[in-house]
Amino acid sequence: MSSSLPRDSRRRKLIYFGVIACLLVISVFARGVIALPSRALPKSVERMTIQNQAEQLELSEMSQGEVELTGSAIRLMLTGSRGLAISMLWMSASEKQMRHEWNELDLTVKSITKLQPHFITPWLFQSWNVAYNVSVEMDRLNDMYFYIAKGISLLAEGESINRNNPDMRYTVGFYLQNKFTVHDKVTTMRSLFELSCMPKAERDYRSLLKGGVIDEEAFLKFCEKNPQFVRRLRETAIRIGKDSKGEDLPLFYLVKTREELVNFLRDNESVPNRFREDDPRTLEPDRLKQFPVLPPPWPNQAEVELKPTKPIGDGDASAVKVARAWFLYANEVIPPENAEPSEPNLNYVDPERIRKLPRQPTLIIFRQGPQRAQTFIADQLAKDGWLDRDFWVVDRFRDFSERWFTADVAIRPTGNSQEEWERAYQMWSERGRANGLKLDQTKLDEYRRRAEIYARLRGIPVDEGNIPPPRSDEAADPIIRDSIEANRRLRIYHLNLMNTNYEFFSNQAEAEMDEQMVKARKELFLADRERKLRNPACFDMYRAVLGTQDQIGPWGQVLLRFSRYRNARDTMATETYEQQMNYLRFYRDWNEMTMRRVNLALFDLMRLSSPAIQATPLYAGLSDSLLESRIFPGLQNVEPFWPPGPFDGVDPEGNLWVPEHVKEKVRMNLGILKPKAQPMAADPTK
Repeated sequence: MSSSLPRDSRRRKLIYFGVIACLLVISVFARGVIALPSRALPKSVERMTIQNQAEQLELSEMSQGEVELTGSAIRLMLTGSRGLAISMLWMSASEKQMRHEWNELDLTVKSITKLQPHFITPWLFQSWNVAYNVSVEMDRLNDMYFYIAKGISLLAEGESINRNNPDMRYTVGFYLQNKFTVHDKVTTMRSLFELSCMPKAERDYRSLLKGGVIDEEAFLKFCEKNPQFVRRLRETAIRIGKDSKGEDLPLFYLVKTREELVNFLRDNESVPNRFREDDPRTLEPDRLKQFPVLPPPWPNQAEVELKPTKPIGDGDASAVKVARAWFLYANEVIPPENAEPSEPNLNYVDPERIRKLPRQPTLIIFRQGPQRAQTFIADQLAKDGWLDRDFWVVDRFRDFSERWFTADVAIRPTGNSQEEWERAYQMWSERGRANGLKLDQTKLDEYRRRAEIYARLRGIPVDEGNIPPPRSDEAADPIIRDSIEANRRLRIYHLNLMNTNYEFFSNQAEAEMDEQMVKARKELFLADRERKLRNPACFDMYRAVLGTQDQIGPWGQVLLRFSRYRNARDTMATETYEQQMNYLRFYRDWNEMTMRRVNLALFDLMRLSSPAIQATPLYAGLSDSLLESRIFPGLQNVEPFWPPGPFDGVDPEGNLWVPEHVKEKVRMNLGILKPKAQPMAADPTK
C-alpha cells in the first residue's frame, strides 16, 4: 500500500500539469496571441478572440493611436503598481511647479503621460498647466512663448496617441486661438509665432548685415517677403500705462529703427520652429517635433488649410489659421450635421467607432470652432491695417529721421481682411444651412403653421419654451404629434441661435466684407494713426469719415445700411463711441484753452438764467474774474468743454445712435468718467 501513494501523487501532479498546460494553450488562442487555424474553424469563432474584439472595439493600444515603445515597456514592468507611481509623480509635479524647478517639472509631466497615455485628463490638465500657469511665471517673453509652445505640443502628442478624440483636437485649437488673440502681449506673441514659421536661414539676422551695417537691399527683400510681420512690429502702438498725474504715457512701438528689427531677430533666433537643426531650410519630418504643430492630413481637407508637409508663408503665419485647421480636424470625429434644428443625441453611437460626442463645449458650439477662428483671422488683419489690396507704404507714418528707406517703398500685401471676411461669411452661411441655424422665411412660416395647431389647443403662444405633454388621445393623433414636433423644432431653433450668437457673427461678416465698410474702416484707421502721432490733420480726417451732427458721414451710412449688425449687440455702438471720444478728446486737448473759455462762457450764461448757479464753487471762484478783468486768472482750474459729437444725438429714424449705457461704459474705460461709488449697505445689527 505504501508504494501506491507515490504513484497516486505523481498521477495527480501530472493531471494538474496537464490541466494547466491545456488552460494555457486555450488562453493563448483565446487572447489571440497565436492566430487560430482559420481553415479549420468558422470566422465567427476567430472573431471571438480577445485580441480581435479589442481591435474591433478600438481598445487595443495599436488601435487607439501611435504606440510609444518606451512607455509601453515601463507600464509592463510596473504591472499593478502603476496607479501608485502616477499618484506620486502627480504630487511631485505640483511641488516642482511651486519651487519653479521647470526642467524637473518637464521630466515629471512626461513620465505621467507615459504611464497614462490613454487617459486624456493628464494630457489636458498638464498641457493647460504648462501653457497657462508655467508660462506666466516667466519674466522674458521668449521664455513665456517657449512654454506656451511646449504646452500646445504636449497636447498634440497626446492627441496622436488617442485617435479620434474630438476634445483633445478642439483643445489644441483653443489654446492656439486663445493665447494668440487675447494675450496681454499679443503683438509680441504673434510676431514670435511668425518667426517659428520662417525658415531659420531666412530670418538669420546676419543675412541682413554687410560689413557690420545693414544691407539695404537684403533688408528690403526681407520686408517684401514678410510684410505682415514687419508692419506689426513697426506700426502697432502699445499703451504702456499712465504717469504719476494719470496722463497716458507715450505710445510704445516694438521697433522704430531698422537696427531694432535686426536686434529683435537676433534676440529671438532660438524660438521653437518647424525646421531641422542640421538643415535649417528643411522641415522636420516628424510633425510632432514642429512648432506650430499641425494636424495630419485628413480626407476632404481643403487645399487652403495648412499642412505639416508644406511651408507656411507670411500670409498664413497666423496661430488662428493653425487653430482653424485643428477645429476642422476636430469636426471630422463628431456626429454628422443635421439641417433641421435638433438637439444632440446623448446616446449617439457610431457603428464605425470613429465619431463621438465631445465632452465640452456643447455640440452646436463645438461645430462653430472653424468659423470663429476665421472671424478672428479677418479681425486681426483689419486691426493691423491690412483692410484691402492696397500696398503698404513703409515710411508713411514716420518722421524723416526715422525713415527706413530714402525713397518711399510700397509693399504688396500677403493678405487682407476683406477677402477673409468674404470667406468668413461663406463659412457661416454654410454652417447655418447645415445645422438648422439659417432657415429661410418660408421654412419658418411652415414650422409656425404646423405648430399653431397644438399651440391653440393648449392655449400657449407659438415658440413657447415649455411644451405641455399631450394626453393619450392626442398622442395617438399624427397631426397633433406633428404639431408638437414643430413646436419642439422652433424651440430648439431659437435656443441654438441664442447659444451660438449665430445671427451676429453672420451679420458681422456680411457687413465687414462690404466695400463701403472697408473704405470707412480704412479712413478711420488712417485718422486714428495720425491722432496717435499727434498730427492735427486728423481733425479733418475724422470729420470726413464720422461726419457731423448735421451731416451723416460714411461711417454713419454704413451703420444705417447694416442695422441688424449695429443693433445685434453693443459691439458696433461701443466701437463707434470709442472712435468719437478719441477724436473729441484729442480735439479738446489740442484746443484746451479755447475749450476752457467756452465752458466758462456757458456757465455764465447759465447764471443769467438760474440764480442758484451763483452759489456754486466754480462760479464763486472764477466768474467774477472772467467778467471783470477778462484776464482769466485761474483758468487752468476750469474743466475744458466737451464739444458734441456726430453720434451724440439720434439717427434719421429717431433712434439713439449710441445707447446711454454704452456711452457710460466707454467713458469709464477711457478714464473720462469715474465709476459711481456704490452706497454702503446698512449694518443689520444697528
